[in-house]
Amino acid sequence: MVYALEDLVQIEELNTLAGFCALLLNKIDEAKTLFAKSGSPLEALELCRDLLQWEQAMALAGSLAPDQLPFLAREYAQQLEFTGNHAEALMNFERGLKSDILPKSADGVIQQELLNQHVVLCKAGIARTSVKCGDYRRGVQLALELDDKQLFNDCGEALMASGHINEAAILLERGENWDKCCELFIQLKQWKKVDNILPNVTSLKLHAAYAKAKEAEGHFTDAINSYHLAGDLDSVVRIYLEYLSDPHSASEILLETRSVEGSKMLSRYFEQHGDFESAIQYLVLCGSISDAFAIAQKQNKIRYYGEVLEQSSSAKPSDYLVLATHFESEKYTLLAGKYYFLGKEYSKALKHLLKASSFSNEENMALSLAIDCVASANDEKLSNQLIEYLLGETDGVPKDPKLLFRLYMAKRQFKEAAKAAMIIANQEQIAGNYRSAHDLLFSMYQELKRNNLTIASDMRASLTLLHRYTLVRTHVKRGNHLVAAKLLLEVAKNISQFPSHVVPILTS
Repeated sequence: MVYALEDLVQIEELNTLAGFCALLLNKIDEAKTLFAKSGSPLEALELCRDLLQWEQAMALAGSLAPDQLPFLAREYAQQLEFTGNHAEALMNFERGLKSDILPKSADGVIQQELLNQHVVLCKAGIARTSVKCGDYRRGVQLALELDDKQLFNDCGEALMASGHINEAAILLERGENWDKCCELFIQLKQWKKVDNILPNVTSLKLHAAYAKAKEAEGHFTDAINSYHLAGDLDSVVRIYLEYLSDPHSASEILLETRSVEGSKMLSRYFEQHGDFESAIQYLVLCGSISDAFAIAQKQNKIRYYGEVLEQSSSAKPSDYLVLATHFESEKYTLLAGKYYFLGKEYSKALKHLLKASSFSNEENMALSLAIDCVASANDEKLSNQLIEYLLGETDGVPKDPKLLFRLYMAKRQFKEAAKAAMIIANQEQIAGNYRSAHDLLFSMYQELKRNNLTIASDMRASLTLLHRYTLVRTHVKRGNHLVAAKLLLEVAKNISQFPSHVVPILTS
């Protein structure tokens, strides 16, 4: 209030000063009366303008400032248009252009620019309100004359709201409102227009709508391209299958998207064409495990289903248990054990796998799975059960020491693994397989070093001796005969460890 009063200090005319004081006290009518009597009656006009009291402002302007009438009429029209009174707004926009009250020119560049801007605003208002009042031709003509993007969009939306789709589409295109004009051109089936503006369209929904229209017309290549742009790859898969009979292209898309719906469509396609293995594969891919199992059971493809399931990241232990139960009922102990293992039923798995190992043709596979099973179970009871079996304590037949070595390695029991490695290496040496014995001991040596475990002296000695033997041939090839001879002398001192090659070593 103090700052406002300070601004009034310089006013000398009493009625003007009183008018501003009344205004500060919110006595609006009294302020208008005082301004009208003062030496600055235009203050009353400006007050009415600020208060949006347009009728009073225009009445005052008629006597005090006739040159302001066009501008007041335009401002009043803008207010009326904003409130939805389009007919009154149109009348006042036209009033703002009346030649008898509108100045032909203005003093100064700035005033002339304001006058030009006023004319443009009035014409734009007439264009908008003409459309909204039903005079579409006049509105469109004025919009084209003014060539303003915002006006094109305003008139286009008004035409669209009133159902004049063709005219709306044309104006929205001129206004570069690509999404809306594309939507209208699609409704009008003006495909050439759509093709021209489609690169500018951002709406995925419109790309999809265009794709559907092209699909309905049988233009499948165009439909596929637009479905791609819309991100609707399931529809692309559908077209490849339903119309183009191209499962290869469909499968390439699904390998990238892993779409559930798309995989189901492809699976149905393969099933209808008798390719049940591919149908199972894509049902598993999309996670429809139960449907895949049903087809596998019906078409006697259970084993193939199991192989596919093992490659799937979506398979759950319960899915493997269904398979295990099936193979158990079929008396196929190896696969029953395998799938009990994958289903995390380790005790049942080991029972079936040990039983399966009694069949000579399945022994290696069964025992290999049994080792993996026990290593995963981390159960000492199961581990001891398998060790006893491998040592022959169960059936009196010791198994290949390599299996025991693998079990210890899988369970990270490196000391026990080292002992088994020595046994295996000795067997390999006796058989004359010195390279195999060397490689086994060397890999065991590295594993012990990695885990900071002590390396037994007998392992170190055996590895050193085997290493010297393997280096002999290398040095001979390089012509280092003296070095080779020295190495052979060291080997000869332990000739008993090379029973298969006593004569060649001693005579070399």
